[in-house]
Amino acid sequence: MHATLNPQNENLRTNPSPSAAAPTAGVALLLMAALALFAEFFVRSRLMDPNDLTVTINHLRASGPLLRAGIVANLVVALLDVLVAAALYEVFRHAGRGLALFAAANRVVYAAIFATATLGQVLALRIATGTNVPSGGRQEQVVSLAAAFLDLHAFGWQIGLAFFAVHLAALGGLIIRSGAAPRWIGALLILAGAAYLTDAFANVLLPNYTDYAAVLKACVALPALVSELSLCAWLLTSGRRARAAVAHLQSA
Repeated sequence: MHATLNPQNENLRTNPSPSAAAPTAGVALLLMAALALFAEFFVRSRLMDPNDLTVTINHLRASGPLLRAGIVANLVVALLDVLVAAALYEVFRHAGRGLALFAAANRVVYAAIFATATLGQVLALRIATGTNVPSGGRQEQVVSLAAAFLDLHAFGWQIGLAFFAVHLAALGGLIIRSGAAPRWIGALLILAGAAYLTDAFANVLLPNYTDYAAVLKACVALPALVSELSLCAWLLTSGRRARAAVAHLQSA
């Protein structure tokens, strides 16, 4: 009886989506982190030798199943990115539907570009293992073609990160505006977005990008790691608190 007459309780019962969306986004982000670490450090770093393309091709030939596992992990990450975009929209749309939709759209665009760029790895593997290689093709041709498709993956991902950068900045603005999460997380997300965007444009514009790559990647890594882990922790704990509040009000 009291629960029915309590306006706050009624609002939480009829509009529970943010409390459910927060832990959904948090769990998805954790899964994405695990899959991305596997694809990057247990697959790509083991198989790709940036200083010797011939060695890379030999690794692909010898460890095709491992690369395929990494490709699948990347595709799952892209799918989870779409889920995270929708969940974060639900969590922060109260701070501005337009900005929340803009943030979600940029993350979805990033996921689409990232998934498409993964095609480069698929084609490089097919060429390295002898599939789709012109009859009588020489080793030099195989190496050149495979290298081109690996570059397609790398540069495609880098272009996608420009949209991811905009997503992070917009999300940071939503967090600062909403006040639901600590505003310092929003500020760090904006900083991470600016770092990602700077790195993406530098990769395209600077012919000698490799001379600055280590510094730029470090500038990206610190704010990105701290802000995204902090956001993930807040999403997981805030969802628990919201459900506890609903249960308390419903039992009142």
